[in-house]
Amino acid sequence: MNACRYQGGVDKLGADCKDAGVCGFIMVDLPVEEASEVLNMCGKYDLSFVPLLAPTSTDERIEKLAKTASSWIYAVSVTGVTGARAEMSSDLPAFLARIRKHTDVPVAVGFGVSTREHVLDLYKNGADGAVVGSAIINAIQNASNSAERVKAVKKLVMDLTTGPVDVNASDGGVKPRAVSKVEKKPEYAFGEFGGRYIPETLMEAHEELERQVHFIKSQLWRVVGYIHIHVYCYLHIYICIYVYA
Repeated sequence: MNACRYQGGVDKLGADCKDAGVCGFIMVDLPVEEASEVLNMCGKYDLSFVPLLAPTSTDERIEKLAKTASSWIYAVSVTGVTGARAEMSSDLPAFLARIRKHTDVPVAVGFGVSTREHVLDLYKNGADGAVVGSAIINAIQNASNSAERVKAVKKLVMDLTTGPVDVNASDGGVKPRAVSKVEKKPEYAFGEFGGRYIPETLMEAHEELERQVHFIKSQLWRVVGYIHIHVYCYLHIYICIYVYA
């Protein structure tokens, strides 16, 4: 959901979601550097903010994002697009271990989770939960009518979890934990619109691109200064030769 475009503003979004029974937000392309307003809203209305971490996230970034997680962390299992896969990434255990070095907040893994074997593999490697999307959509699309869709989703949930959650299950009234805010860096405010709204999987590549841009700019000014000095010297020599010739 694009909270920034919600009619009535971010605060009204929080109030409306609280009244409707919403528990929190996963905002995929909203980096925490741009999420100050949303984090404030979540704190005000006891709503969860769930940051995303990717295999490309550095240890420094994992530590920073984990501090903004009020309930749990969404760990993206691969750097590609979402969708059901035959098996989980071989790099996943090392990725989960890196996250565990920096936080004890529950971690759920998504992208590619579609079978009971996937769920068991995640549990074995230290995940606290699984996020399933594409497999549910596929089950719905392959059913012929509403009744069949309900049966298909129910069967998938039972296959993944060995049984549906009781309809009376609750979180016991647990409130989201307090989180720290991440300040927006001025160098990210590009042009008229400002900000950077990209997936976490691209964040490190963007950081490297920005580092190189700043390096090139610094070298460019050196080159410009070098040329300026030499042009000045050549002109000075030329003037001296012309005057004394």
